[in-house]
Amino acid sequence: MKICMILTDDKKQLFVCSDLRHSFLAGMFCSCFSRKIHNRYSQARRFPAAAADCRRAEGAARSGGSAVCRDLGRSEKVSCETETRRRGGISCRGRKPKRKILKTGERPVKQRSLWKRILQIVIVLFGISFLTFLLTYIAPGDPVRAMYAASGTIPGEEILNQTREALGLNEPFLVQYGNWLLNCLQGNFGTSYSYSRPVLDLMIERLWPTLQLSLYSLALMLVVAVPLGILSATHRGGVIDYVVRGYTFLGVSMPNFWVGLLLLYVFAVQLKWLPVVSTGQGLERMILPVITLAFVMAAKYTRQVRTAFLEELNQDYVTGARCRGIKESVILWRHVLPNSILPLITMLGLSFGSLLGGTAVVEVIFSYPGLGNLAVDAVTNMDYPLIQA
Repeated sequence: MKICMILTDDKKQLFVCSDLRHSFLAGMFCSCFSRKIHNRYSQARRFPAAAADCRRAEGAARSGGSAVCRDLGRSEKVSCETETRRRGGISCRGRKPKRKILKTGERPVKQRSLWKRILQIVIVLFGISFLTFLLTYIAPGDPVRAMYAASGTIPGEEILNQTREALGLNEPFLVQYGNWLLNCLQGNFGTSYSYSRPVLDLMIERLWPTLQLSLYSLALMLVVAVPLGILSATHRGGVIDYVVRGYTFLGVSMPNFWVGLLLLYVFAVQLKWLPVVSTGQGLERMILPVITLAFVMAAKYTRQVRTAFLEELNQDYVTGARCRGIKESVILWRHVLPNSILPLITMLGLSFGSLLGGTAVVEVIFSYPGLGNLAVDAVTNMDYPLIQA
């Protein structure tokens, strides 16, 4: 008979197979435990020595001999360190240890990648500035005449030539670009022709209203898009789902300027609830521009929230939570919502950047004093320093 004994200790477990007469049942019993330990260490591939002991124990149990399969227990750290040394520094867990000491002249990969990205940004900015200056240089029209026309005076040709000479507009293209670039590196963007003020002061003055408009639009968009996306996903195929999808289709199809004109006509001209021109003080001047920008963005983000929510609702952890009897509201707000919102954070950053440079049309419609309106005025008045900045 053959019997398998399991001797349990606080530090290790011993699987001992002894030779007795009935070897079939005892051999299967010992083979079961040895196979479990063998699978545990052979799949991880971290401790070859322990896996080999388990294989010898299993083979001995099948052949009728005796063997011992030991669990690593407290010797796990020692075996891991030994295996690391045997592999020449590569960890037994499959990861290389971090190098703390660098050789002379050697740079980390992340640092080189960072400097490479910075160099790419500098090259892109240089190219954009060169193309912008070139387009303004070859554009038809005379900026000096436009400057005097904006002030309401029509000087003679001699005064126009003197003004061009003073502004450096008679110099060659490369000389003008070099002077402008050198002044920009020193923080001097020049003086606006139409406003007769430093360009940097004008941009700082108009930056805060544009930031306010962008932040309020993003906040309103999130307040509308997230609940609508969740309702559409949780009521898939129902009336609410079709209504929300109809709104998203309508919002994506309508451009910003058309939405702004409709809101301006209805709420400012017909109902007279809000001011037509948004140049005053107070929050009422920002209501129509904010709704105009948030309407289209909310339609796009509602689709994204609905898609992400449906993907998370089909995951296995949601099914398991429902089988355990957890409330549906807890599953949605504590588990599904955080996982579905994470991909939208990157899109929010991109949308904020596009709002800073894409609100020109809305600002012109409502006469909102922002950077977009300032850029349109600069192009209209051929204000070269303001356009180039």
